[in-house]
Amino acid sequence: MGYAGSSSTYLLIVIVVVRQPELLRKAVARTRRSLGKRLRNIPELKAARGNKRIVEKLLRQVDRDGFDAISVIIDKRRFPQPRNLEDLYRYACTQIVRETLKHFGPLSLTLDKRYTNPGLRQRLNNALATGVEDLGITLAIEHADSASEHALQVADAIAWSLLQKYEHQNERLWQIVKERVIEIAL
Repeated sequence: MGYAGSSSTYLLIVIVVVRQPELLRKAVARTRRSLGKRLRNIPELKAARGNKRIVEKLLRQVDRDGFDAISVIIDKRRFPQPRNLEDLYRYACTQIVRETLKHFGPLSLTLDKRYTNPGLRQRLNNALATGVEDLGITLAIEHADSASEHALQVADAIAWSLLQKYEHQNERLWQIVKERVIEIAL
């Protein structure tokens, strides 16, 4: 997420909205079954580390079952480098949660457990709660490991397809899901 020359130009965050989370679990399971013995038991369908064919299969499975999503895209070149990069991440998370609440109403939020430090997780939770106070909504927030939470693997695949669009001008995978995703550029 940095500003170094090797980091991405964009910060992308995706929230996947489903009424029946088990549909996402089934889509991941169907994708895994289609991979054959050698790949079936990989611990997680992680888009950046995976094969584009696998990401495509997952996106097609999820698109078939239906979902909605919102994405926030920040072009880091348009923002001054913050003293603490986590401040930019918390800002982006707050904005996407606000937009999701405006479009879809109250929700239960499952976030990738990207922080091993409980203090950083709590700072994110506090930023989100404060950021939506004026909407009169109390958030239910859970942090989960993406290896065990299939919805996070789906969000990762969608975010990765969007990153390919912005970072590499490659929309092939994005074309599969673009009709279901609201894009918000900050």
